[in-house]
Amino acid sequence: MRPARSLVGGTSAPAQPAQIDAEKAFAKQFNGTNSSCILLELEIAPAANAYDVLKTEIAAGNAPDIIGPVDIKGMNSFQGSSSI
Repeated sequence: MRPARSLVGGTSAPAQPAQIDAEKAFAKQFNGTNSSCILLELEIAPAANAYDVLKTEIAAGNAPDIIGPVDIKGMNSFQGSSSI
């Protein structure tokens, strides 16, 4: 089973602690009920460098499977990328 990686980090506004806690709780609950078919791994990046983290991971061929939240600037920056 290959884990599904999720990059969580706002590209324009910092994530709030409650948002991070909610993401972790969701992943824990999801993994508890779906562990035989998929494992969700969270990668939490601070808003200040989330864009650069994502850009670096895409360039290295290691893009996350799930990305969010992403604002319009961030989304448009990666449009047409062959890595995602």
